[in-house]
Amino acid sequence: MNKYSKPQNQQDVEALKWKMSHLENQLTGEMDDYQFEIRQEIYEIKQLIGKVEPQKPEDSNFECFGCGS
Repeated sequence: MNKYSKPQNQQDVEALKWKMSHLENQLTGEMDDYQFEIRQEIYEIKQLIGKVEPQKPEDSNFECFGCGS
């Protein structure tokens, strides 16, 4: 079961990005259960963020798609 809910707006996305960054800073590279739990949480957050942020099409000539530039 996921700990995180699908983000509803940009503020939710930013909160998830902050949480993901916080978790990434806890990674030590060790192969213990705690580290695997952190990696799983990061993966879940990335999945949720990927569902809301527009992804750059493969055939796009632009470097940044949907980033407001």
